[in-house]
Amino acid sequence: MGLHAPNFSQKKNKGFALFEALISLLIIALGLLAILGLQLRTLADTQTSVKRAQAVDLVNQLAEKIRANPSAITNFNSFLLTQGTTPSTAACETTQLDANQRAKCEVNNWLVNVKNVMPLGDAAVFLPADYPSGFTG
Repeated sequence: MGLHAPNFSQKKNKGFALFEALISLLIIALGLLAILGLQLRTLADTQTSVKRAQAVDLVNQLAEKIRANPSAITNFNSFLLTQGTTPSTAACETTQLDANQRAKCEVNNWLVNVKNVMPLGDAAVFLPADYPSGFTG
């Protein structure tokens, strides 16, 4: 008996290893895309957290400016600021200012800082609607 005809099961298995390798590459590629998506999402969340921390810091800065002003309670209306206000370029440190003018300068300098630090930086300083009228303390 000379040459044997190829076995049917051997013909059936030819190329199967290549198919397994392609499936493995597909699974690895999907895994890498998932990891990349997770990394991008983490980066976006980190940037959001940084901006929120900066916003909280800016609010704390304004609160400290108000606390440092000895007549802030009686001149609190000078600290109020509507959204969309453009900061003035007047120098506050060079002249003698009364408490009202000092408060306006402080909030103006703070608004300049907001516009420099925050993307699309804008702010408003206001009293809440349920703030008791005549409250001084």
